[in-house]
Amino acid sequence: MKQENIKKRQNEDFMLKCQYVSRYFYNKAEILNYVVWGICILSAFTIFLPDTNSWYILGLPLLLDIIGCIFESRLEKCVSTAAKLRNYFDAYVLDLNVSTYSDTDIREIKNIIIKIVAKNQNKCNTQISNTGNDTPPGVRDWYEFSHPFSDEAVQFECMEQNCWWDKELSKVDILLHILFGVIILLLMLVFLHLNIWKNILRILLCSGILLKIGERVYTNIKYYILSLQIDAVEKVVSSSKTEPNLLHLQSLIEQRRTLPKLKSNFLHRYLANKLSEEYRNIS
Repeated sequence: MKQENIKKRQNEDFMLKCQYVSRYFYNKAEILNYVVWGICILSAFTIFLPDTNSWYILGLPLLLDIIGCIFESRLEKCVSTAAKLRNYFDAYVLDLNVSTYSDTDIREIKNIIIKIVAKNQNKCNTQISNTGNDTPPGVRDWYEFSHPFSDEAVQFECMEQNCWWDKELSKVDILLHILFGVIILLLMLVFLHLNIWKNILRILLCSGILLKIGERVYTNIKYYILSLQIDAVEKVVSSSKTEPNLLHLQSLIEQRRTLPKLKSNFLHRYLANKLSEEYRNIS
């Protein structure tokens, strides 16, 4: 019975739009993240401008860093909004702690959804009509079931799907980070060869790029710690699917969603069909 309720609830019009708008804000946050990195790098390399006492040249790095901070703030707000919508979707669809959402919370969520859908009606219609197996991948049939699950197990199965998808997309994310790190290392070697190492130190000390790198390190460490906790609790819940255990696992999943650890929308679109088929084969 619970499995049928989940399948029905996740495809209600409002829930489909909720998922679309959540994805909209995560994708917007990803774009803003690229913008922030671009601004930080541009700010750092203003150190190569000719020496001058002109105030607008001297103030350019500071101005760029301030703009970067503004975009970073917008990025964090987008992630927070996206996580709020996705967490409400799970609460309603899985019937887990939905009573914690007040009428005011739900009105706020509805207001966000109505505004974004009104501005992006065509894209929304495509997303809510398509499943993860279509091109482009959509939000219909968010939770897929390869066979019937008992009422005791079905909520945990949905959480396992969330965890599995996160792990698979994170593998690609780690490879991209390694590639990015190698590129940075090669650039450092080139700079060292050109004997401008002092400029590199000045770049790090005189721009917001150091803060951005520090923020990324902090976020990745926090994400890694939360993921370890989720893995440990997931093993406990697999053998003891009590409501407190399910709520604890869901709480950790929701916390991880609020972190600005963004997955690539391009890679998701590219891998969604393949990963959907792979999960069906192992579940």
